[in-house]
Amino acid sequence: MVSCDEIKDKILNELDLANVVVTNPRGDDTHFRIEVQHPSFKDLNKLQQHRKTYEILGNNFNKCGQSLHTIELKTSY
Repeated sequence: MVSCDEIKDKILNELDLANVVVTNPRGDDTHFRIEVQHPSFKDLNKLQQHRKTYEILGNNFNKCGQSLHTIELKTSY
């Protein structure tokens, strides 16, 4: 299983000084809500911000160690 802390660490390893909040609202370790705020998102549209975040997680989430079922993603700068 992947934890909220593992997801947060993956993002922070790539986006230094990001404000990252990861929650597991269902408590099942497969559904996550991720909020990422980082200055590098300023010149990116929402789709580009989300793509950048998904890329960090490994588009199919394999960089997190296991498959994730659902992610609710919110990004901002």
